[in-house]
Amino acid sequence: MAQVKRGGIGLGLAEPELRVQYIVAGGPACDAKAFDVGDRLAAVDGTDVEGMKLKDVAPLIVGEEGTQVEITVVKKSDGSRVTVRLTRRGAGQKAEDSEPKPEIDTKQ
Repeated sequence: MAQVKRGGIGLGLAEPELRVQYIVAGGPACDAKAFDVGDRLAAVDGTDVEGMKLKDVAPLIVGEEGTQVEITVVKKSDGSRVTVRLTRRGAGQKAEDSEPKPEIDTKQ
């Protein structure tokens, strides 16, 4: 049985308010260009996470590589809410590596 690979979104969060502390270069969050340091995590897949501990939120964000997760943040700049759907990737995995490869029909 194949082992399931776990992936994340490339956001470093800090308590107590689950603020974005850093964005991993080349990660899904960086590629989305929707997050800034200081933004506050508000929801994961529609579940309100405000007031939750990082240890309880992390399992909602991390999941099987190639699956999607919806992240909502409150922007530090103006207080607006932004929701982005990201595809989880493993550490150091490039965006093109996470795309399914086309099947090639070798039967003719």
